[in-house]
Amino acid sequence: MSMLSRRTDSEGNPKWFMLCMSLSIIFEYLRPMDLYLSFLSPLKLPALNMLTMTFIFFTHPKQYIKEETCFKLIIAFCVLAGLSLFWSVNTRFAYNSAMILFWYMVAFIFPIMVIVDDLPKLQKIIRVWVVVHILLALIVISRGGTGPGGIVEDENDVCCALVMAFPFVFYTYLNAPKVFKVKFIWGLSVIIVGAAIAITASRGGMLGFGAVLGVLTLMSKRPIRNGMLILLFVIIAGGVVIASLPEAYVADMTNMTNPEDDTRDERLWSWSIGWVMYLENPIVGIGAGNYPWANGMYYKLSPMWEEGRKVMAGRQAHSVYFTLFPELGTIGVLLFFGILKIIFTKCNKAKKKLASWVKRGEHLDEYYLFNAFIASAIGFLVAGTFISVLFYPFFWYLAAFTIVSYKVVTEHIENKQPVTQKPITSDTSAFFDNLLGRKSE
Repeated sequence: MSMLSRRTDSEGNPKWFMLCMSLSIIFEYLRPMDLYLSFLSPLKLPALNMLTMTFIFFTHPKQYIKEETCFKLIIAFCVLAGLSLFWSVNTRFAYNSAMILFWYMVAFIFPIMVIVDDLPKLQKIIRVWVVVHILLALIVISRGGTGPGGIVEDENDVCCALVMAFPFVFYTYLNAPKVFKVKFIWGLSVIIVGAAIAITASRGGMLGFGAVLGVLTLMSKRPIRNGMLILLFVIIAGGVVIASLPEAYVADMTNMTNPEDDTRDERLWSWSIGWVMYLENPIVGIGAGNYPWANGMYYKLSPMWEEGRKVMAGRQAHSVYFTLFPELGTIGVLLFFGILKIIFTKCNKAKKKLASWVKRGEHLDEYYLFNAFIASAIGFLVAGTFISVLFYPFFWYLAAFTIVSYKVVTEHIENKQPVTQKPITSDTSAFFDNLLGRKSE
């Protein structure tokens, strides 16, 4: 049994801290009050849990905010959204957008740094993250492509969430113990999440899924061989899946590059208006959450405008980028991509620090975890090109998970004495053993 396996939550924070963190993920992504437990809605359990998480944040030291540049950028992004009240067309939506970011910070992003303070707790919260998204995939399949409600009800939005979760499920399978029952369960979970992504019929989501598969292939030990195997699998399985799909869905997917496709044309039309908004307000943008409300003021300036064209006022931009650029301007863009850069930098630094341990047959599970963060971020960037999810928790929670994982893992390996002898077994799946509830031997 490893040194970490003997540690318990009792050495740090109370166990109910982890319960609150787990409930935050469950309430956000599974929406039980919207779907199966509506009779509990009057109790406002998600709101009470959010207030509890906020209490945890405000009653603990906050040194990590001063030390972590990513958190400063997130705060600055939230402040920019709040200040946009002064120049936005619809102040209510600017306020709502800023408050959404504020609650992400105080009820999840910052508390996770307090709650997840060692490797066993990181293992547990990743276990919750993976299981919750497998359950979400099952809900999507049972509902024919839609999610349970809230931010994950729309087909495109829930598809983006599943695309970002897929790498974690995949690496859980890859690093699971070589026991048939266990491998079968996790292999089936990979198939379930992949099937749910397809059932959403989200074209942008499918592109994001393709990008994730590509990244996972490139980061594998044998990218060429694995790429050929994936291509062969896609050709064989894809033909079977396409044959079983409704004709309307197949036609919708094949029209993605058709210049006459109405959806494609409307999206380009929306993006062109967003670009005009940015050019007219390049520094701080038109205000957070204000694209739909400013659309009617700028559409005639678009090069795609012509008399009789459908006016898109009141509709979203259907893109993270054409929400970000026009709404928060160059300052917002720099802050967002600064956060993104830190995510990739932390992952690469962690992988370099773990490389020597992996060669000795240790910490492959943590190494894979940072691969999952990278693939998840790529999935968001590609799928987000076609989906308005900037003010959803997807990106912000990913940033929080990356930062806390980097802190916990690097502190652990720096405080751990290297093992010089050759390990008895090459099975280094303690991390994902914990995902299955198994104890490391």
